[in-house]
Amino acid sequence: MKAPKITSLLKNFHVIILIFFIFGCKNTVSYYDSEPACIVFFELTEGVMRDEMPINEINIKIRELEITSMKSSDEILVTSGRFIRAAEEAVANYYDYPTFMPLAYDDTYEHMEIHVESYLALKELTEACEKEGYPSKTKEIIKSDTESKNPESVDQENLIRENAKIPSIDSANDELMKFLKSKTWGFFGGTCDQWVNMDYDLKKQKSSFINESNDWKIVWDLKPDKFLGPKTLIYYINSETGSVSGDINNNQNSPISEGCDKW
Repeated sequence: MKAPKITSLLKNFHVIILIFFIFGCKNTVSYYDSEPACIVFFELTEGVMRDEMPINEINIKIRELEITSMKSSDEILVTSGRFIRAAEEAVANYYDYPTFMPLAYDDTYEHMEIHVESYLALKELTEACEKEGYPSKTKEIIKSDTESKNPESVDQENLIRENAKIPSIDSANDELMKFLKSKTWGFFGGTCDQWVNMDYDLKKQKSSFINESNDWKIVWDLKPDKFLGPKTLIYYINSETGSVSGDINNNQNSPISEGCDKW
């Protein structure tokens, strides 16, 4: 007659254990809040990108990020750790002002590896914050800064003579590509137009028509994910003849260009 009581006790014991695990595990789930770390991170990166944050404040923000990231998710904690190390290196090694962005090969060879690491860490932490619902404003900053510094309109066809051989920016760039295609890139059969298209973006908002010389000024900027070569390439295409000449500052004898930057 005691067997049913024992069975009943075992069932009750199992229920108690189950309840303990359900509520016990629920109470042991760690709570995290990534928002403070992401806010500090964005304040830091935006301040540096605008060249507005004093060096001592940059160091303070790095410490704030280190503290706030301790209460963040695992992904934010790990990615912020990488960024903090890279940011500290970037702040300790700079010419005029720290940067978390990669600069041109010829300008920053000494610190290029540091710049690349800080940029990659910045991208990684930005993506981690965005994944958790905290969007970055740095993309808008880069875009707005570019537009504010280069307000020239690309709609300048009214300055060109009706019978001009090269009547627009697009046709000027086409002429430029033909010219560069005739130039050899290195010793592997490539051409200079391939190098430009692979590593640079055409910037129509920076390009313009020079009325005094009847030249189109065509501007190509180094892509954000590229680190080697001149930061900017400028070419002049005569609207009457189609002749092409490169700006003297193109020629930086950059190894990646394999001679293409001399044009």
